[in-house]
Amino acid sequence: MRADPRAEPRYAERIPYVVIHGEPGARLIDMVVDPLELWAMDSPFRLNDLYHINKQIIPALQRVFGLVGADLNRWFIEMPRPVREAFAKHPLSAPNAQRTRIDYYYLSKHCILCGELVQASAHICNQCLRKGASATAAVIGRTSKLEKEMQHLAAICRHCGGGD
Repeated sequence: MRADPRAEPRYAERIPYVVIHGEPGARLIDMVVDPLELWAMDSPFRLNDLYHINKQIIPALQRVFGLVGADLNRWFIEMPRPVREAFAKHPLSAPNAQRTRIDYYYLSKHCILCGELVQASAHICNQCLRKGASATAAVIGRTSKLEKEMQHLAAICRHCGGGD
């Protein structure tokens, strides 16, 4: 719109947008971007998933499930939240990396078995390494489970894509 003032949307015209995580205290209008900006490979933005769930998905589903007496707002509030670790989106060595959030600068390493902090080059803590065979069995078991899950997802993709 800066280059062409006529590109401004008309009154009541719908335009695509997504809400991203912003600075604390930021206005909603300051946290709105074009979806293509969010999906760009080098995008520093993170989708505000809770906003979209609470403001768009739940109200639409509540109109349907409310007919049978379900309260999706209460269900969503009571639902346990998975704990996700914030991993850096771009490593520090990435050229021209836009470093706008603190997790771009700090990449903490945790033991893949117990979650304890480990040295930057290690994947398993010393305590788990001492267990030897049981640690090996746990890693092999998790690897096997992930491989089975990948095969299952690949089968679903082949089915939807007409591969089967």
